[in-house]
Order: sequence, then structure tokens, then C-alpha cells
Amino acid sequence: YFGKTSWKGNEVFTENILNKALKYKEGQVFNQEIFEESLYEVYFLYQEKGHLHVRAVDDRKTRDTLIDITFDLVEGLPSKVNLVKITGNSKTKEKIIRREMAIMPGQVFHRSLLIRSVRNIMQLNYFSNVTPDIADLPSGDVDVLIGVEEKPTGQVSAGAGYSAEDKFVGTIGLGIPNFRGMGQNLSFNVEIGSDRNSYSISFTEPWLFSTPTL
Repeated sequence: YFGKTSWKGNEVFTENILNKALKYKEGQVFNQEIFEESLYEVYFLYQEKGHLHVRAVDDRKTRDTLIDITFDLVEGLPSKVNLVKITGNSKTKEKIIRREMAIMPGQVFHRSLLIRSVRNIMQLNYFSNVTPDIADLPSGDVDVLIGVEEKPTGQVSAGAGYSAEDKFVGTIGLGIPNFRGMGQNLSFNVEIGSDRNSYSISFTEPWLFSTPTL
């Protein structure tokens, strides 16, 4: 069974906060998978504060049917983001991706900001995949690497119909999301009928004057 858990070398977080990250409770049947999940949560806790190079060595001691665990932590210093590098964008302009980034050069690294950045980029719906990575630097800081895979974004629609009022009507539409790779949307719609024709064009700029103004 899991016994008592204690901590050494922790200065960034109190024992109470670290214990809350654990997935097991004292007296619970020992499970290696749950133990590893708990260790991952501890690492995530530190990485959220920029401590990417934290090390946790566990010392286990058996007491009857209990396993007491002492975590010896080497927290290290928080890492800052040196550069944010974007690759794979063959169509989309780099600034369109950068303006969705929640993590910036010069900031202390926060894993939640990296996760939010990936989510924001995926929500553009211009890419089939977004892959984040981290490159360690000799100084202890990191470069954030964002790899993207472009996907086809054009949309074409066509149709035909008949009504007593308009007779035969044919329609065709063309949508161009991410127009010119600038994150703009352009669409054309043409409706041709026996008695009337209709034409429409639509243009959307989501960042007017480089501000988030639609």
C-alpha cells in the first residue's frame, strides 16, 4: 500500500500543494501507473512555473505492508523563452500564426500558454496539424518550436432548382478562407435564373489595422 509521502528540496511549492498533485492517497493499494501519473503531475506543476529542468528522485522505504515515499527535488531555475520559431507554413504568412501565440519571447515559460497557443492556431482551421516542441539552450532558457501542416481551405458549391416564381435557377459559390495567406476570407456567389440573376461578393478582414477588429 501507499504509505506516507514526504518532500525534500522544495522551495517553489509547499508540501500541501505538491501533495494535491498526487493521484494516490495514503493507504491505497500501490499502483505503478498511478505513481507515474502523480510524478507527471508534479513535473507539470513545475513546468507551469518555468522550471523545465526540475528533477525528482524518489526514495522508497517499506514499513510492514506500506511503502513510504520521499521525493528529493532539484528545482533548478525557471527558463525564459528565447525565440519562437515557426516552420511548415508554405501559404499562411508567419504574422497570422504569431498573433495567435499566447507565449512570447522574453516570458518565463508556462506550459499552459504553449497549450493555449496550439489550440488558438488549430482553431484558425488552416492547418491539419500543429506540433509544438522545446529546444533547450546552454543558458537554461528555451526556444519554442511550432511546426504546422497546411491543408486545402478552398470551398466550391453548386446547385440547381426550380420554382414557380423564379423558374429554373442555377447557383455556384466559391469560398476562399485564408485569402492570400493573410487570414482573410473571400467568397463569391452567383445565382442565374430564367427571370433574374443575382451576384454577391463578401470579404472579411479579422485583424483590421493589425488589431483584433473584425
